[in-house]
Amino acid sequence: MPDLPSRVPRGIALVILAVAATVPLMACTGNPFAPAAGPLPLVTEEERAFDCDRINGRMQVRILAMRGAEHKSGASDFSNSTRTVLGNVPGNAAASGAEARTGAERAKLDALNALLAEKGCPTYDLEKELAQRPSAAPPEPRTSAAGANAKP
Repeated sequence: MPDLPSRVPRGIALVILAVAATVPLMACTGNPFAPAAGPLPLVTEEERAFDCDRINGRMQVRILAMRGAEHKSGASDFSNSTRTVLGNVPGNAAASGAEARTGAERAKLDALNALLAEKGCPTYDLEKELAQRPSAAPPEPRTSAAGANAKP
């Protein structure tokens, strides 16, 4: 039976070989996790049919999930380094994944807020709500633009 020191370098060599074989394939095929080509609609037809209460529920869940991003702990140095290295591989968007998701979530919130306004429902002050700490009270819609307190 081989002793431990002779097995460790073989294991490391296998990992290096697997990574070396995978990276060129990723560069040739592009990012398999990238979204489909073409922009997706921010508000679906199903969401357009929702009433104010249902849209408000979706908005509150998204706001609470995004709230206080500056208060959340960031990724570790190792994780950031790995993302930086993988981000340099052609066709891999791993380095900007979190930022892209946050931007897409904010765009969705803006679109849903506009839909609330379109329907005459109270809207949210997104800047104020997203700046709150995660432990703050749940987001509440403000009065509608017409000044009437429409049913949320």
